[in-house]
Amino acid sequence: MNKKNFTLIIAIGFLWFGKANAQCDADFEEAFDPICIGQPETFINLSNPSNDATYTYTWNFGSGATPATFTGANPPTVTYSTAGNKTISLNLVKVAIGCNDWKWRSINVVAGVVASFTSNAPQCIGAAVNFTYTGTAAISFLWDFGVGSSPNTSTAQNPQGIVYSSSGTKTITLTVDNGFCKQIITQNITISATPIASFASTAPKCTGLAVDFTNTGTSSGATYSWNFGSGATPATSPSQNPTGVIYSTSGVKIVTLTITNSTTGCAVTATNTINIYQTPTSSFSTNAPVCANTAVNFTNNSTTGIGVVYNWDFGAGAVPSTSTAENPTGVIYNTGGDKIVTLTIFSGYCTDHATNTIYIYSLPIADAGADTTICANTSVQIGSNPISGYSYNWFPVSTLNNAQIANPTASPVANITNYIVLVTDNSIGCTNTDSVTITMLNPLIANAGIDVAICHYDSAQIGIGLIEGQIYAWTPETSLSNPFSPNPFTSPEQSTLYTLMVMSENGNCGPVYDDVLVTVYPLPNVYAGKDDTITVGSSIQLVATGAIEYIWMPPYGLSNPGISDPVASPEETITYVVLGKDIFGCENTDTITITVIEPSFWLPNAFTPDDDGKNDIFFVRGRGIEDFEFRIFNQLGENIFYSNDINVGWNGTCQINGQKVQQGAYVYLVRGVKSNGEPVNFSGLVNLIR
Repeated sequence: MNKKNFTLIIAIGFLWFGKANAQCDADFEEAFDPICIGQPETFINLSNPSNDATYTYTWNFGSGATPATFTGANPPTVTYSTAGNKTISLNLVKVAIGCNDWKWRSINVVAGVVASFTSNAPQCIGAAVNFTYTGTAAISFLWDFGVGSSPNTSTAQNPQGIVYSSSGTKTITLTVDNGFCKQIITQNITISATPIASFASTAPKCTGLAVDFTNTGTSSGATYSWNFGSGATPATSPSQNPTGVIYSTSGVKIVTLTITNSTTGCAVTATNTINIYQTPTSSFSTNAPVCANTAVNFTNNSTTGIGVVYNWDFGAGAVPSTSTAENPTGVIYNTGGDKIVTLTIFSGYCTDHATNTIYIYSLPIADAGADTTICANTSVQIGSNPISGYSYNWFPVSTLNNAQIANPTASPVANITNYIVLVTDNSIGCTNTDSVTITMLNPLIANAGIDVAICHYDSAQIGIGLIEGQIYAWTPETSLSNPFSPNPFTSPEQSTLYTLMVMSENGNCGPVYDDVLVTVYPLPNVYAGKDDTITVGSSIQLVATGAIEYIWMPPYGLSNPGISDPVASPEETITYVVLGKDIFGCENTDTITITVIEPSFWLPNAFTPDDDGKNDIFFVRGRGIEDFEFRIFNQLGENIFYSNDINVGWNGTCQINGQKVQQGAYVYLVRGVKSNGEPVNFSGLVNLIR
């Protein structure tokens, strides 16, 4: 073995021994292979360790690389400016442990595509922009033409006819690809400002009427050129907003407006069509002059045909006042004088007017007078003062004194008569009429009605029903519900003679009179008697006076409620009402209260034996007493009255001689046995009152 080979073996052994003990391993990989010139390349550190600050990492990226070298675990992206096979190395070193390891890899860098282009810009808004590719060969193209372009993108190599809707600088972006590498470039072009052309007008119009045009496009920094089409005066105009253009012919007119930007020279033209309609002609004739209220006929002498519309205005006092007929007839004027008549013709869109003045003769004044109401079988003058040059004829003639004068006297025989006067103006032959209604009232009728009789406080209706056209007044007005009614109600306190006066409503007829007597009967003086007291189970006879018929209410406990003197046997205190009726049928009432007490007998403390039928007898009131004795003693103790019948009482006389005793106090004594065996021995004083 020679020295050279030994040295090589030692070196190889050292390297192997050193790596084996260094515990490190350099390694990496690339993201892309091959890549294009200028394409970023990324290298990924796969060493062991891959990122340890105690190690050093040294990179070499080969020729044409940027950056060419890097010291660190994770290198930045690298680009290559030259094509070819590039060798990349990574040296991993840690001296402390004897680590020193290398890693080599190679990548292929391919030459790329070079893009460029030209265009026919600058152009105006709306004008076509064409693009031409001038770069190296490529197989695909993607164009972005920027803001306001149409279309916005293209894949053609040389796109044509790109149109921009807005002005300014436009950024064009082109991306080309040769199958392996691509390039993106940008380039600016300029689009010049182009005016906006648009306009409006007052059309459609009719021939002979002015049409105004208004520019609605660019309004500053521009020039204007108008062409108004056939039949226009003027035919053209440089004004921005031309007015007063007159067309002498009808039809569709083509109008153009060209607006040119004063700075860029860009121009644009707007074209619109307008309609011009033919204006009709209007004229007419009539059969006037005529009298008022005589038909006027109108004849149209103007444009006629399908679609023509006629509007007539016949002026003041015309009936009808308007018409849409072509030849209206029968128009009546109710007043005379000049009448302004206007015919307006509408022919499609256009209008024409014709105005003429016609004359209407005024009618003669016809005045039959005011409607009048007259009294029965009277006369009245109608009409008015005569007017020179007028003649008069009245109808009907039978009740007039002269039917050929202006103001005859009428003597109608019917309730309502209508007189008509025909007045003729002899100078022009016009006639007029008027009428007057004469109402003749019926003869006045005053009917106060038949005499009546009533009871006091009652009422009666006098008179008869209302007769139209009459007014009424009664005297005296006392107790009348309405002294101006034809049939008022009355309730007098005493008999009264009422007089009715009747006149016509207008006050011109009457008065006529009639009388009626209202007789008032007083109410009967019905008397039911004085209030009295009885014991339970007793009876008392009631006596009513002052009438001829009686009804007692309520009927409870009465023997007969329909007589004047029923027997009352009430079981409890009660008030009876008696209704009495006299010979005139008048009624009145009175009341009496019968008090019913519980004891089996009782005696009043006074009585009045004055023969008035009320409280004339002093007797024991009660029932159920056996062995009854009733005695009266005078002031000397003498027994002046005795009875053993409870229904027999003392009448205020001495029983022995029948003489009336004096007024004063007397002693009474009652003895007997009640039905329950209880003895009765009762005494007291009674006052005799005369």
